[in-house]
Amino acid sequence: MIPTGCMGAFEITRLGPEDDAEIAAFAETLEEVHRAAFLPEAMERHRSAIAREHRVLSLVRGMELVAIVIEQGSKTALPVSHPTVIVRQERRREGIGTALAARIEAADRESGRVAIAAGVMADDQPTAAFLTHLGFRHADTLLKMETPLTPADEIAGSMVDIRHWDPANTGWSEQIATLYNVHFARGGSIPPISADDIATSAAKIGTRLLVALERETEDLVGYIEWLPDAMVHSIVVRRRWGGRGVAEALVRSLKRHIKAEGGTKLTSFVSPRNAASLRLHRAEGAQEVDQMRTYKKLLGDTLDAT
Repeated sequence: MIPTGCMGAFEITRLGPEDDAEIAAFAETLEEVHRAAFLPEAMERHRSAIAREHRVLSLVRGMELVAIVIEQGSKTALPVSHPTVIVRQERRREGIGTALAARIEAADRESGRVAIAAGVMADDQPTAAFLTHLGFRHADTLLKMETPLTPADEIAGSMVDIRHWDPANTGWSEQIATLYNVHFARGGSIPPISADDIATSAAKIGTRLLVALERETEDLVGYIEWLPDAMVHSIVVRRRWGGRGVAEALVRSLKRHIKAEGGTKLTSFVSPRNAASLRLHRAEGAQEVDQMRTYKKLLGDTLDAT
């Protein structure tokens, strides 16, 4: 992570409890695509992650707050870093972003990381051009999908019951963490989670889950997790239960739940290489509305960094 202290005429500090008002004013200067990262609910997520040492948020000030840097924390020391650098709109083209990027790269090289990656929405051409100028290359794309909350029948002959996750049920939380880690964290590019992380995320930022339980044994065979804005974070089903309608049952239950709360759609990001997920989303009426493109810069000789 970038060190605190002076950077020319600027001072770099870590996020403090007194900084929210200044950050809110900073967010008002940003384009909508960047503003969302600093809205109050997003700041709650940042502070929760910072408390667990999963994230670091640095502020860059001159006479005013000119930039914010979001980086992974000490407990997510992965081979590939995923920093975010946001510069106040009227202070761009002064070299601030370039100087911060150089500091991030130097810190990542020193810590032994093999690459830096950044996600950019498809219509954010200035950021894509900036990253390309710094030597980043387009490496991957995720499709942003929106699913309307059309009436959804229960899956005929389903062998699972769908229930709301109970924070007091530590057995469920442990099984969810295991499923997540097997599905997402095996390659080392995504940090593993624990049952405590699930409970903390729910308490501090409002993530919620539905779980799928085998009717005969009540074993947990899958789950769906979403954020308060109906953004689906993950859908995971045990491998041996794939193709048996579990994911469909979870999505349809969530659609009914969100509609009952007054929502109008689900949002999710799907890899175009994940054929099963694409089929699921399209079968439920999802449409592609945007793309998130990942740009990556290798820091060493390793060519297979993910």
